[in-house]
Amino acid sequence: IGNADAILDLLPPTALRFPELERRELFPFGRRPNRPVNLNGENESVLENDLSNGSSPNPAGLLQTGLINVAAPDGIATISINGVTVFSGGSLTGTITVDSSLGLLTVTGFTPVTVGGNVVGGLLTYQYLLQDNSLAHDESGPDGGVLDVFAIVVTDIDGTTGSSTVTVEIIDDLPDVAITGAQTVAEDSPTNLSGA
Repeated sequence: IGNADAILDLLPPTALRFPELERRELFPFGRRPNRPVNLNGENESVLENDLSNGSSPNPAGLLQTGLINVAAPDGIATISINGVTVFSGGSLTGTITVDSSLGLLTVTGFTPVTVGGNVVGGLLTYQYLLQDNSLAHDESGPDGGVLDVFAIVVTDIDGTTGSSTVTVEIIDDLPDVAITGAQTVAEDSPTNLSGA
């Protein structure tokens, strides 16, 4: 290669330099928009009469199961239930039970969906166990007045959140009255009556 033209020798070397562009200026179309987090909610119901002190005890009836479908295209960072983190770092944490005044929600599993090594969704399975009755019912039976609500919040790696709930309706037990048979009373004589 020969010598440069005389005109190039007259320019100082710094005159041909351009400032370095920041990465965001180099790739203006490479930025990905922040994508939403989606999850479904669940509604369950349990009967107080299934409790051990209910009118027709049935332990199996106290347990309800369900699943929540989670989608976070940017990647799931955490899943929390009533403020308790049950999923972090790509897997379930050691704390998978959330207690309320009436029942216990237990996370029983998580089946992940991964893309490029990131967990971007999955199925969270749970079970709910009714542990106690409520005195807050307005009327007997399914009055809709007593709900055990668990708030579920999913946060992705960009900090975007999505939320939903697992809502369990607690259906009131009905009083149980049994009449064992007819009773007779002699007029003007003291008598003790009993019944169940």
